[in-house]
Amino acid sequence: MWSPNHDGTSLAARLRDVTVSLPRGERRVARTLLNAYPIAGLGTLADLAERSGVSAPTVLRLLTRLGFDGFSDFQRALHIELDERLADVYEHYSVEAFDERGIGAASLAQAVRTVEATTRSLSAEEFTATVRLLADPRLAIHAVGGTFSQPLALLLALHLGVLRPRVRALPYGSAELLDALAEAGRRDVVVALDFRRYTEATLALTRHVAQRRGHVVLITDRWLSPIASFAERVLVARTDSVSAFDSLTAATALTEALVAGVSGLLEDSGRARAEAIARLEARMTDEAARTGDGPGHDGRRR
Repeated sequence: MWSPNHDGTSLAARLRDVTVSLPRGERRVARTLLNAYPIAGLGTLADLAERSGVSAPTVLRLLTRLGFDGFSDFQRALHIELDERLADVYEHYSVEAFDERGIGAASLAQAVRTVEATTRSLSAEEFTATVRLLADPRLAIHAVGGTFSQPLALLLALHLGVLRPRVRALPYGSAELLDALAEAGRRDVVVALDFRRYTEATLALTRHVAQRRGHVVLITDRWLSPIASFAERVLVARTDSVSAFDSLTAATALTEALVAGVSGLLEDSGRARAEAIARLEARMTDEAARTGDGPGHDGRRR
């Protein structure tokens, strides 16, 4: 029996990873599952075969390839994963499980394991293609996060903005976000950071951009945000934690890795832009000091 957690990889992520290498019929089944995940897999075998335009044996061949004993085994794993995906992130938190002396060390150790697991499962192809998108100066980059991941969108935008022009973080749920992307197209890249308790507004926004032939990059957890069904690139970060909250440590490391990748591709132009920004900042600081707009004697700005 195959479990969605036997190696830390979700069924959704596993399907996405193998889709391109599948025979045509099995690929149609995988795409049917991903395009309406997880609903497409909750009906009968005959329903899934019909929706995919293939025979029932073709569906079973895909499931066997994925390590399942049969359709019932597949649905059992799907229900387990669905329960995890929809679970309240605080559901399994127990203060009694830790004491004040051990919680810090346990949390740091878990953070290390989370980054290591993310590194092991990282697709080099997806990562490289994402870096190339973010490094293309012809494209405008829009970073969008959710309630807890918005700081990562800002982190990405601030760093990329030093290396290349036309980068910004769009505040979650803001009018500015709608204004910027209402007419998005081929020269726009939306980087969406969407984790469990996935954001319906971000789903609608990124779908709009994809429909207008814009580029959508998704950074998500192992259960995969619904955005994965149409995103051009998907990067997965583990979120395992010993606290009441899913951890964004690995997602932060992955964000910084993207910045490092872009920095490497834009070595000369990125350095020139960074130096120009530094010179401008120095000039502004000197001007503020000369006119008395700099910090006062008490350290506060006047």
